[in-house]
Amino acid sequence: MNNITRNKHFILFIFIYLFINFLFIYKYIARISNDPFLTAIGITLILTLIFYTLSRDYSWFLFLENRKYYAIFVSFSALVLWLLMRQFNPEEIQVGRYPALHDWIQRILNGDFPYSSDVPHTGFPFWFLIAYPFYLLGDLGLLQIFCFVLFAFLLETRQNADRIYKLQIIALLLLSPIFMYEIVVRSDLFSNMVIVLLYLNLCERYLSKFKFSNIVLGFAGGLLLSTRAIVLIPFIIFFGHHFKTKPIKNSMYFVFSGGVGFVLTVIPFLIWDFASFLADGPFSRQSAYIQIWQLILVLVAAGVIAVTSAIPKSVYRNTAYLLFATSLLVFLTKIISDGWNTAIFQHSFDLSYFIFPLPFLFFALPNVKNRDVYSRNRRES
Repeated sequence: MNNITRNKHFILFIFIYLFINFLFIYKYIARISNDPFLTAIGITLILTLIFYTLSRDYSWFLFLENRKYYAIFVSFSALVLWLLMRQFNPEEIQVGRYPALHDWIQRILNGDFPYSSDVPHTGFPFWFLIAYPFYLLGDLGLLQIFCFVLFAFLLETRQNADRIYKLQIIALLLLSPIFMYEIVVRSDLFSNMVIVLLYLNLCERYLSKFKFSNIVLGFAGGLLLSTRAIVLIPFIIFFGHHFKTKPIKNSMYFVFSGGVGFVLTVIPFLIWDFASFLADGPFSRQSAYIQIWQLILVLVAAGVIAVTSAIPKSVYRNTAYLLFATSLLVFLTKIISDGWNTAIFQHSFDLSYFIFPLPFLFFALPNVKNRDVYSRNRRES
């Protein structure tokens, strides 16, 4: 990627990052400000200044360049996030997706059909299985802390990017109001995408590298598809790109085993209560968030991106762009149909969905700063 293209992607990243957080600031600052629009602009400008400083000046992080200090910084950040999260009682907040996670697991442990509840459950079954170990630990919010550390680990394993640059990305994530909201209310959208990102990284390294890998990883992909339907977007882009140059039988094994993995997670609930699962389960609830023409448009776009993506890193970046575009499309449609205030303040649209692209966007963020030039300038000064 040449410098001009890299700069263009960096500018687009800044726009997406600031746009998402501006909307979030605007919605929640309106509760305490008489002029939320100007207040949100002011806070966003401050965020922009900090963003620019962090992205252009390495000196903020030079003392953390050693891998040991990187681990300490991430661990300390996770501890602070956990302490912050503990200051808020999820039973009192009653927003985000914590109540749904908690209610679903409690109901199934009590022998009750989990989807016939007053609490709406939009997730597919396997996501609750992923969350279950953290339920046993006594706080489902630990899932978010774990996935923050996991994301930092994934950044550390990325090639062609120095550790200082990765620390900048972690800092930008911690400065993001929409991410801090996820922590405070124990929401799980960011975590869901981090788990998907981990899976795609494993596929990038091991898919087609050993016998039966297409079957094993395909089955695992089917399980992950049984979390949220939006996972289909990064799957189409990533695997469409991967298999376009592979023998057709490889993709057939992968798709078939993925289908088996997905079906195995939903069949028990279809047998348990077929009518309730279809009426109140994830199929009906998740399909209500997007119109059929939007879904077709997004899936076609994902297929086109898969075919035209040149390298794996562009796959992650383009996935972030399409996830953002999908949320933006639904958001704008809600504004047109319901009005600005209804879409923003009366929950016609959930702004939390804009966090879906952030893990992919951070993961593929282009480094526009030449580290060698910076190091040489330091030595000369």
